[in-house]
Amino acid sequence: MEYVLTEEGKRKVAVFIKECEAKRKEILDADLDTAEDTQIPTEADILSDLNNGVEVDEDGDYYNAWGVTDNYSSDRAGELAIGEDFVSNATRVQVTLRKTIEVTEYFDATPEDLEMIERGENPFFGKMEQSAMSSVGKRNSTTRSWTKIPGKHLSTGIKENEKRTEKFPSFFLRVCMDISRG
Repeated sequence: MEYVLTEEGKRKVAVFIKECEAKRKEILDADLDTAEDTQIPTEADILSDLNNGVEVDEDGDYYNAWGVTDNYSSDRAGELAIGEDFVSNATRVQVTLRKTIEVTEYFDATPEDLEMIERGENPFFGKMEQSAMSSVGKRNSTTRSWTKIPGKHLSTGIKENEKRTEKFPSFFLRVCMDISRG
C-alpha cells in the first residue's frame, strides 16, 4: 500500500525535522559528537518508512526516533497517525461479478408475439424462467441476474400488460428467431 501525507502530517513532519536539526546543532556546537554517518531525516525519508512498513505499529501508526548525530537520537519519536497524518494513495473501487446463464428455447411465435418482441417485451418470459430455473437447479438470489417483479416491468416500473409479459432493457433481451418460410 502506498501512503501520502495529509496537510497535518506534512506540518508534523516539518516540526519534527526542525527539532532534529536543533538537537543536532546543540550537540555539535557543544562538541559532544560527530555527524559523519548520520543524516537528518527528510519528508521523503519518513514517507519511505511509511510505505515500507518501517516503525509502523499494529494499529498502522508510525513512531520513529531518528538519529541526529552518530551517537544521539532525537529527543522524541516522530509520530504520525494513520487516517489523520497519512492516508492511502489508493482509490477504493467496488467490483461486482454477476454470474449469468444462457438458456435457448424455440417457440412458435404468433404475429402478436412478434409485435411484442419488437416493442422490447418478452411474451415467453414465464416459460423461459421455468426453463432457466430447471437448468440451474435451486433458486439462488445471489446469482440471479434479473428479478421478475409482479405487476411491474423489469427495471422500468411500468405496469405489466394483461398478457403477463416482461419488458427488458435492450441489453437484457436477446431474441434469436429461426423463421422458416415454406
